[in-house]
Amino acid sequence: VDNNSNTSEYKYAEVHVNRKASELVLGDNAVANGVDYIFIAPTADHYTFTYVKTVTDKDGKAQDEVLSTEQFNLGKGDKVSTDSAFGTQMSIHDDATKIVITTRTTAEAPKAGATTDVTFDKTGIWQYFKFTAEEDGLYTFDVEDIAEGAAVSIDIEESLSDTNYDVINNGATSSQNIDTAVELKKGKTIYLGIKATQLAFNSDKTKNTEKFTCKLKVTKVDSVTDKPVTVEKGKTSYVSYQYPENGKYRFTVTTSTEGLTVAPTIVIYDDSDYKVGEVCEFTDAKKNDIACIRITNNDAAKDATFTVKVEKLVTDVLAVDKDNKVSLVQGVGKTVEFPVTKSGIYTISAKDSNGGSVLFSGAETAYYQAGSTIKFILKDTFKTEEVTVKVTEQPVNTLKSE
Repeated sequence: VDNNSNTSEYKYAEVHVNRKASELVLGDNAVANGVDYIFIAPTADHYTFTYVKTVTDKDGKAQDEVLSTEQFNLGKGDKVSTDSAFGTQMSIHDDATKIVITTRTTAEAPKAGATTDVTFDKTGIWQYFKFTAEEDGLYTFDVEDIAEGAAVSIDIEESLSDTNYDVINNGATSSQNIDTAVELKKGKTIYLGIKATQLAFNSDKTKNTEKFTCKLKVTKVDSVTDKPVTVEKGKTSYVSYQYPENGKYRFTVTTSTEGLTVAPTIVIYDDSDYKVGEVCEFTDAKKNDIACIRITNNDAAKDATFTVKVEKLVTDVLAVDKDNKVSLVQGVGKTVEFPVTKSGIYTISAKDSNGGSVLFSGAETAYYQAGSTIKFILKDTFKTEEVTVKVTEQPVNTLKSE
């Protein structure tokens, strides 16, 4: 500092601390606490980081325990590190002794109606498959013949670049056979991920340490027909329906099996459960869209047979001053309409088979303008039957001035 000057000049030194990070590679990488690590993607791909703790069992055998997994979509040269100063920060588990880095190697899934073997010797490691639909339809992806003691998780996604494996199905997991259904158009490609969450029992069934092989099966679900659907006890079956045209459709599922101790579960699309015989309607169905009907037979003692009925609902057009017959389902509203060709006052009446009034929306008597179309919703709360609806034009007297 120059004390004789009106200004002060400061001199300073920059201190640079050189930090280095150990580079990770594809495959197994031993890691330790207190060390920085970095991974530089050799190619653009989807990478999975599996954080593993190696433990020794009471017999002195080393076992890998998966602590957590993490996924990254990386371009060539992108970096992932334990320190954000070096690149995208990974969430390494504190107890990890190894990081296993893999790319999404994708095999072809079996074609509809076929199976392929999938073998697991570790838990938590995804195996990936690609499936392309050869025609429009509802497809199920089943994992079958799972070994005793083992458990498997299956997820389905719409794009290979999805960072989380839960776009279509959120990780169905079971030690029994599992399945998931997806509506697909011809040429649509989806990706399947399968991992073991638990290995098979050893010989004395005291540990889950044995590798196992299960089967991935793809099935194109049958469409709705007049043929009944038999669902085994405790199992789930699917039926599909592709809308032939836009419009409003009604689904009804009935059963010919008597004495079921537990009511079946019926799900149409992702809507709430429906009871047997209960009506489900969709008002804005689009041509060629595919409806998924899932029927679960919850009875543990007997198989059950179901019939799925699909109706395209047409709005009844009412004639004026005539008895119009309209079929109603108990408790379900139905839209009717009449075109007004002449302005005037009209009365609407709806009677059931016993002459009692049927509920309907709208005014009983009102003035309507020519050229308009009047719509009403009819509902019979007591039973399914044909009702009579009448539209009557009321006479209008003309007042004369004296």
